[in-house]
Amino acid sequence: MSSSLTTQSLPSIAILPAIAIPPATQANPNPSAPSSKTKLILQKVWQAAQIIFKVALAAFLYWSTPTLFAIGIVVGVVAPDHMKAAIQKIKNIMSNQPFIICAIVGFGCFLSLPVTLATGAVIFAGHIGSNLSTAADEKLERTPANAIG
Repeated sequence: MSSSLTTQSLPSIAILPAIAIPPATQANPNPSAPSSKTKLILQKVWQAAQIIFKVALAAFLYWSTPTLFAIGIVVGVVAPDHMKAAIQKIKNIMSNQPFIICAIVGFGCFLSLPVTLATGAVIFAGHIGSNLSTAADEKLERTPANAIG
């Protein structure tokens, strides 16, 4: 009885090819490659994550050493070119040194954590001040002379 039940309840093979289901490869020839819409969404998410991380880092550094953070912003506003040059030197050192040197420096920074936090606060706040100063200068250059005041 069970064999007759299964043959009666199953659809015949002749019905299955009549269903028009397009293959997945027609919609996206390379399924592993993300579409441009997906790339755009991922880029927006990544940009938002970077902004959230920078805001959280700035809040933490301000909370840990508010005076040095304020000094860093002032230094960045007063001398944006020097601050950008210093940040570029740090980036060059980190990108050109082998991993072991960066690991040793990182371990040394961990051992002197209060000094590292203070230095990080000054440098990061200087970077923020430098970006603010540069943005204000660019906006001032775009503004017509008669519109000031």
